[in-house]
Amino acid sequence: MGPRLARLRRRAMLVLWIEALAGAALAPAGVILAYLTIVLLGLGGIAAEALALAALILTLIHAVRRFRAPSRQEADRRIETASGLAHRPIIAMEDRVAGTGGPLAMALWNAHQARLARQIAGARAGFPRLHLAERDPLGLRAALALGLLVAVLVAGAERPSRMADLIILPRWRIGPGVELASWLTPPRWSGEAPRLVGPGRDIMALPGSHLALIATGAGRSAPSASFGGHGLAWTALGGGSFRAELALKHDGTLIAGPFWNRLARYRVSIVPPAAPEIGFSGQAGPDRDERRLDVPYRAKDRYGLKAIGLIIEPAAALWAKPGMAAIPLQAAAPRRQAGVARLDLLASPYAGLPVAARLEARNIAGLKAQSAPAVMVLPAPRLTNASAREIEALRQHLALDPASRVGVAERLGALAVTPPGPLTPETALEITAFAAALAETHPLAAHPVAQLWRFVQLAEQGRAYRSGQALARARAALDRALSKMLATHHVDEAKLGQLLRRLDKALAAHAAALRDQGQAQAPTGAKPFDSSALDRLVRRIAREARQGNQEAARRDMRKLEGMLRRLQSARPMSAAQQARARAAAQAGSALSRMMRDESKLLDQTENPEPGADPRSLAKAQSELQQALRQLRQSLARAGLPRLPGLGQGGEAMKAAASHLRRGDQPGAMPGERGAIGALQHAAAALARLGQGMQGGGTAEGSSGPGSLGSGRTGETGTDREGHIDLKPGDAASPA
Repeated sequence: MGPRLARLRRRAMLVLWIEALAGAALAPAGVILAYLTIVLLGLGGIAAEALALAALILTLIHAVRRFRAPSRQEADRRIETASGLAHRPIIAMEDRVAGTGGPLAMALWNAHQARLARQIAGARAGFPRLHLAERDPLGLRAALALGLLVAVLVAGAERPSRMADLIILPRWRIGPGVELASWLTPPRWSGEAPRLVGPGRDIMALPGSHLALIATGAGRSAPSASFGGHGLAWTALGGGSFRAELALKHDGTLIAGPFWNRLARYRVSIVPPAAPEIGFSGQAGPDRDERRLDVPYRAKDRYGLKAIGLIIEPAAALWAKPGMAAIPLQAAAPRRQAGVARLDLLASPYAGLPVAARLEARNIAGLKAQSAPAVMVLPAPRLTNASAREIEALRQHLALDPASRVGVAERLGALAVTPPGPLTPETALEITAFAAALAETHPLAAHPVAQLWRFVQLAEQGRAYRSGQALARARAALDRALSKMLATHHVDEAKLGQLLRRLDKALAAHAAALRDQGQAQAPTGAKPFDSSALDRLVRRIAREARQGNQEAARRDMRKLEGMLRRLQSARPMSAAQQARARAAAQAGSALSRMMRDESKLLDQTENPEPGADPRSLAKAQSELQQALRQLRQSLARAGLPRLPGLGQGGEAMKAAASHLRRGDQPGAMPGERGAIGALQHAAAALARLGQGMQGGGTAEGSSGPGSLGSGRTGETGTDREGHIDLKPGDAASPA
């Protein structure tokens, strides 16, 4: 029984030692669990580390003082308790017979020893018991375990890096005089300057940012530093200074210096750049002459806009290929831009159709954003040639239904043989060859919608198409040169003269081509175009660009653009159109005379000459009223639409004449002022009508076959229709 009891006692001693050590380590383990929870939650720092270290030292001292090694008697008692042995048989096994007994006494003693041996034969030492309820009556162990579980879930993917921060080995050679400077450099596209980061602050960085650490006063060895558990490589700068660089690509914690002399601790969070913001600032619709689309918009981005455009999808066929029209930027990578973009979309196959349009913006980080869709109707090209209208209808049909190419090819072939409108022989041959290639899906019919737009322009403009294209290229070259001069404030006189000569030559060639076709018949009495006025305007823009007068130069560039657009967009003028144009010109002159006479009459009414007869003023007002009535009749005979304001002007003149007959001059003045305002309104309407009769080619503003056109921001031309120019001496005139 001796060897078995010895083994049983060793086992019991092991159980007791486990219980004693576990009880002593319970408080330090609680401190460690609490610190792990803090670290996993990302709340660690120098203060937390110092507090945890102090608490751990105190609990260890307390555990050492209260620790007591187990004795052999406690091991025997543990065996008896774990085995349920009564009357302490292990101690009884060590008893000896007192004195000398007879044979009967020895037999009884041996029987007693054998019975104890049988009891001890089934004894065991049991398992360690920690008695947590006695040592932790408040149940803090459950709170610690629950907090650790929550911290593990919160840390997520950062668990490895945060746990790695706990096992960084200290660099014992670092001295207390080391200083660390940290510079965060955002990516170049952000346009932001590098900034200094404080040692105790969190870092919010864009993807692609760089963090540079510069340690000074470190002596011969650089301090320890790691990011996400991976050490940083230092480069010696000399004089005890070192530099380390880190490309920030993911979240993590950067630690520099050992735990007893922490130089810096950063929690790095990578924040992706936000997409730009863009939207309509008003209702989009056709401009005044109903040839271009005015799109009010506003866009902004924190880092800068790279491109803005309008995406167009036909509302009746959302499966069709969308179109895109670019809106030019007002500056290089602006952070904000707003205005009204005037887009020439006549070349779009969806011109004249209701479309769902969305604005799209892309920033310099490559992120895109789109606005909510807006439903609008695109301006349609004004085509006078029946063949051009038929080709345009086929182009729209093919754009909306690409599977109909065979049917479109058949109708195109028939159109080339029997065109509904005039076609040059060259154009008819080209259409025939294209129709055959389109039916067979031949490479010569690639981009069919774009080629059909070219045929539309060829049919509408005839032989003047090529001269119009040359004029468009000359316009674009001059526009690019002026924009470059405006940006650099440097004017190349030789190049400017060369571009002006090229433009004059292209204008002359285009005018000659139109005259040959009879498409530029000027109305009787119209003044021929004087290229010297255009040259003077270009020279003035160059002078303003050299002087840095950006606003005036841009305003004159818009005027130049309007002039060139009207010159290029010559329209066929029949005899009836010429008559209407002459009537409009005569009406404009008559309205101008009436406004001058009415303003003179208003001056005489307010400041009458001494002895003047008021009835003469009434007679003059009646004559103006009669002239206005005759003007309305002549406009009606010429087939021109009724001008707004003429009727109101006649009523105002009638009321003023009535007051003047009674000698009520103050009462007549409101009517005279109303007549002037009504005549101005009619003159403005007549000016718009005249512009509509002068311009409007299908190729206006087009940048090439198949393109949707180019965007133009802002107004062009002048808004002074109907205004009266006063001489300096007339500044006090009530007119």
